[in-house]
Amino acid sequence: MPGDPFDGKKDTPIFRTLPRALPWNRWNPTAMEIRIPGKAPATSNEWQISKCYLPCNFYAQFADFQLAFVNCVHEAIEKMLEAGNAHSTVRNLRKIAPNDFTGFSDKVTPPKAVWVFLQEFQWSHWTTVSCIRVPKLFRNATELQIILPPIMEQQLGLIQQPRRLGAIPFTLREQPAAERVWDIDPRHKKPDRWTADRPVAFLSYFNDDRWNLDAEGDSVQATFNFYGINEIDLNRNVVNSLWIFCDIIDGSFVSNVQIPLLQLVPTMQETGVSFERFGMIHRKRINKSRVDAIKIWITETFDGKPLYFREPVTISLEYV
Repeated sequence: MPGDPFDGKKDTPIFRTLPRALPWNRWNPTAMEIRIPGKAPATSNEWQISKCYLPCNFYAQFADFQLAFVNCVHEAIEKMLEAGNAHSTVRNLRKIAPNDFTGFSDKVTPPKAVWVFLQEFQWSHWTTVSCIRVPKLFRNATELQIILPPIMEQQLGLIQQPRRLGAIPFTLREQPAAERVWDIDPRHKKPDRWTADRPVAFLSYFNDDRWNLDAEGDSVQATFNFYGINEIDLNRNVVNSLWIFCDIIDGSFVSNVQIPLLQLVPTMQETGVSFERFGMIHRKRINKSRVDAIKIWITETFDGKPLYFREPVTISLEYV
């Protein structure tokens, strides 16, 4: 029902809730999909759900991926607030303010304040994991949820394969960062990470209000956090097999389904796709007397969607 959002001082208004868990797609789409359901106090009284897609680019460094992720999620949240006719107080809740970082591969201007932030967290002296942060007051007002595709969960090291997170289980627990080991004196080194120190408030009369408490006794600067368990590896391979199909061959039975399967290729490495045939030949009968064009597509599962490749793929067919 319509009402003012929760600001930590008033009673929590009543919002509409989902009667069931959100569905998820087990196939990787062409672009990485992020589903963001959230409650927006509005006159429409509807649950706002938005999907955003990260560009299928080669990210030379993690900061470039950070920027794409943060911008994608922030734009999706803004669209939800606009579509739900959210109360103006929601937009004035505190955001997370990243540091001044200029080390991106392209000359871009990063946002000054965002609702959701992804950053590297110093887990040990030598290793880092990913950390996703959301301001507490904003999440309490909207009950924001974020659902990442399986491939992104693995690449960010959020969970062990083959398990899935679903909606990210944020908590108020904040881990102390380990001391970083520098190769050179850090006093003479420029910032090499895009991080966020503390949220920024637009309605506060003071720049530093860390000692102000909300109704639950937490600092108004508190954030919901989720930490990964593995190191970040954007090149981590989560594809277990490649199913190669061709439209000019007779179908083969897989379980009780007949499909034009050319070959099944199992992957053999965690950081890349590797396979060797060792002289193995697969003969398939051609089902056409005249061939003008040949269509070949590759999927991760026998009933999945075609995979997207950044580079050209070459496949050789021998006619006997």
